[in-house]
Amino acid sequence: MAAYATDGCSAALPDLTTGLTTNLDNLTLTQEPPAATRYTGPGTYPFTVRATDRNSNTVVCERTVVLADTTAPRLVVTGTSATVILGPSGLAVIALEAFGATATDNCTAVAPQLLLRRADSPSGASPAVRLTCDDAAANVPFIFSATDAPGNRDSLPVTVTVLDTTPPPLTCLRDTLYLDASGTADYPIGDLALLVSDNCPYTFIADDISQTYGHTDTGLISSVETRTDAAGNVATCTVELFVVDTFLTSALGYWQTVADDVLGIYPNPNGGSFTVH
Repeated sequence: MAAYATDGCSAALPDLTTGLTTNLDNLTLTQEPPAATRYTGPGTYPFTVRATDRNSNTVVCERTVVLADTTAPRLVVTGTSATVILGPSGLAVIALEAFGATATDNCTAVAPQLLLRRADSPSGASPAVRLTCDDAAANVPFIFSATDAPGNRDSLPVTVTVLDTTPPPLTCLRDTLYLDASGTADYPIGDLALLVSDNCPYTFIADDISQTYGHTDTGLISSVETRTDAAGNVATCTVELFVVDTFLTSALGYWQTVADDVLGIYPNPNGGSFTVH
């Protein structure tokens, strides 16, 4: 026969003589251990039923009772949602501690096993689950479970929000642009902002187009470049383009301003080599 453990991992032995019938008169039925004896802990326990007639003739029946634990543990969490930040490598781990999980059981010889798995994956339960950029989203469903030694299980749905908060690594460069014989040149200055990689890969489409530069642009040009990744993280830096005109017929016209009335260039015109005095 079977008995089932309740709180305290125990069960009382019932009165096994109740309901027994015989064609003999004055028959005495007894059991050992007596009714209401409590067994503690799952296992197999022996018991005996003895029948004695008025002439003291006795028949003994020996049997066993199996005490089974069919009560699921009780899973408790301090919160049913958690937020995880992906690291520089685009990885993160969600663990039991994120939910403050604990479990109690009526039979505590072996503590319940706490596991976490994705709601859409019946397998792969683990104390910690690895997350990647593919998981970046709000309220990703997971299942928390507590399982005791006999396999009784309590489960609870939880959600995980996976965030990418790392700005893209933006590198800004400096270059030199030489105007052509017509006094102009095209250059996509935005290309000086290099976005080589990000912790979560995505395709960046540059919206910078080539710009035309002329005599009035000679000198150093600065441009603040901004790049935004798929998660909305923003990176900003300043690129520099030095525009040079080597085809000016008058070097003095290029270098001298109205305020520079004492500035002189020799020889003038020249082939690109001159002295400023």
